[in-house]
Amino acid sequence: MSSPIQLVASEKDIKAVTIYKSDRAEVTRSFNVILQSGRNEVSILGLSSAIDVDSARVTGLGDARLFEVSCKIQKPDSWDVLPDSATERIRALKAKKATLVQEKYNAESVARLLREYGKTLSGQSVPPLDADAFFDRFLARGSDLARTGARLDEEMLQIQREIQKISAESSTTKGHTHGRVTAVIMAKAQTEAVLKLTYVVRQARWKPSYELHAHSDEDGMPASSVSLHYRATVMHTTGESWRGITLTLSTARPSLADESIPELTPSRLVPPDPLAGYRVQPPVIVSRPRMTRRRSRTPSLSRSRSPSFSRDRRRMEVERPAESISSVSKESEWVASEEEDVAFVTPTSSFETPTSIAKESPLFISYKIDGESSIPSDGEDHTVSIAELPFETSITHVVVPRVKAIVYLEAKVKNTSDYRLMPGPVNIFFDDSFVSKTSVKNIAPGGDFTCTLGPDMGTRVTYNRVSKLETDVQASRFSERYSTTACSASTTIVNTHPFALATFVVRDSLPISDDEKRVRVVLREPALLAEAEQGEEKDVWEHKVRWGDTQGRKDGLYEWVCSVDAGKEVTLSTAWDVKAPTDVKWTEVS
Repeated sequence: MSSPIQLVASEKDIKAVTIYKSDRAEVTRSFNVILQSGRNEVSILGLSSAIDVDSARVTGLGDARLFEVSCKIQKPDSWDVLPDSATERIRALKAKKATLVQEKYNAESVARLLREYGKTLSGQSVPPLDADAFFDRFLARGSDLARTGARLDEEMLQIQREIQKISAESSTTKGHTHGRVTAVIMAKAQTEAVLKLTYVVRQARWKPSYELHAHSDEDGMPASSVSLHYRATVMHTTGESWRGITLTLSTARPSLADESIPELTPSRLVPPDPLAGYRVQPPVIVSRPRMTRRRSRTPSLSRSRSPSFSRDRRRMEVERPAESISSVSKESEWVASEEEDVAFVTPTSSFETPTSIAKESPLFISYKIDGESSIPSDGEDHTVSIAELPFETSITHVVVPRVKAIVYLEAKVKNTSDYRLMPGPVNIFFDDSFVSKTSVKNIAPGGDFTCTLGPDMGTRVTYNRVSKLETDVQASRFSERYSTTACSASTTIVNTHPFALATFVVRDSLPISDDEKRVRVVLREPALLAEAEQGEEKDVWEHKVRWGDTQGRKDGLYEWVCSVDAGKEVTLSTAWDVKAPTDVKWTEVS
C-alpha cells in the first residue's frame, strides 16, 4: 500500500465550468498524479463548501481502476494549514517580513558601530595614510549599508502590500472551501495519470442580457441594420476562484432532487361519511394522486357588436360551484410563475467581435464562451460576451397625438442569426447614446421583436379636436327628443427631414358607448373604416386606415398609415357623431 496522496485545489487546476439556469454549476478540474502499484488513496482538499456530495466523479485513470469515491464537508478549523489558504499565505508573508526587519536592524547596528568607532580615532594615534584608508572603507561600507536598508524597506513594503491584497481578496470572497473528495484507485504498476474531477456546486447562476445598437446615416435616417450584443450576467458565491476557465452557459435546469414522473392512482366513488352531518351530502370524488392541480373555470362572455360602435359594460363574473370537491389528503395548490430579472448592462469595448459556439438540442441550449473567462466568487454580477449579431430592421414612425404629440422611432428587428434569443432585458442605444430599455421573450431564428429607438425631433405633429352640440328636430309630440354632438379630430404632420418618411402610423381612438340603447356613436369620416374588418386595411385617398391591435374594432382603436415626403405636410381627419336623448348627460373618459 502506497502513502496517501494529498492534493490542494487551486484556480490553476480548474479547466472548465458549465453554469445552468437552476442555480447550479458543473466544475471540472484536472490533476497530474503519479500512482504507485497497488492501492492509492488520493485526497483533494480546498473544494467549494457548496459542493453536492453525491455528484463527485473521477475519470481519466487510464489502465488504473477506481474503487471508491467519497465527498464530505470538513470542519473549518482543519483548513488553516492549507498552503493556498489566505491565513497560511499571510502567516508566511509576515514571517518573511519579520526576517527582513531583523536584517534591517542588523544593518543599522553595523552602521551605528562604524560611526561610533570613527569618533574614537584621533590625529595623534592614526597616521594620515591610515586615516585616508579608513575614510575610503567607511564611505564604501556606509554606501553598502544604505543600499541594503533601502532594499529591505522596498521588500517590506511589497510584502505589506501583498498582505493587504490577500486580506482584501479574502474579505470580498463569498463562500467557503471546506469540501474534500477522496478517491481510492488501484494500479497494476507505477504510472502517471491525469486525474479528472467533476462535481456540481450550488450558488451559481447566469441570465441573458442584450444591447441593441442602432445608427443613422449621413442624412440622419436610421439604418436598415442593427447590431445586437448578446451577453450574459454571471454570478457565483461558491468560494472558488474561477480564473482562466473555459466557460459554458446552459439553459438546462438539472435538479439535485429526485425527479420522476408522478404516479397516477385510480379515483373511486364512495358513499359519504354518515358522521359528517345530518344533511344528506352528494357523492364525492376521492382521489389520492401525488400531485393535484385545480383550475377554476371562468364562463366566457360574448356579445354582439352594432355598426355604430357601441358596447355594453363588460363585467367579469366567476361562478363558484355549489358543492366543493373534497379529498382525503389535503394537497397544496401550486402556481407556476416565470421569474423576470432586469439588469442594466454596462457597455464594454473589445478589439474583435466576440463569438461563442452555440449547441442546441431538443431539451436545452448551451453557449461555449470564446477565450478564457475569470469569474471571482464575490457575489457580484460579471458580464461575458456571447456574440455580436447583425440583424435586419424596419423603421416605422409612430405617434399617438391624443396622448403626446411626439413622434417615436419604432424598430421591428428580425433575428437573422442562428442563435435563439432567451428572455432577458435589452438596453437600446442609438448613435452610441442610451435611449430606452425593453425586454424580449424567447425568439427563435427567423423571429422578430419590436423596440423604441427614441423620439424623432425632426418631425412636428399638431393635434386638434373639436365638438359641436346640435339639437335634432322633434318628430312628434310623443317621440323622445335627441341631441347630436358632432366631433372631429385632425392630425397634421410636418416632415422637416431631407428624406421621406416611408411608413408613418398615427394612432387614435373613437369613443365607445357603455349604453348603446341610449347613447350611440356614428362614424362619418372615414366612412370606409366602419366597413373594415379586424386586420383589414382600407384606402382613403393616398393613405390607409385600419383597426388597431387585435381588438381595435371592439375598443374603437384605429390607425392611419401614410407616408410623408421630405419637407411636406400631411393632414389626417376623422369625424363622428354622438347621439343621445336630450335628458341624458354623458362625458368621455379614458
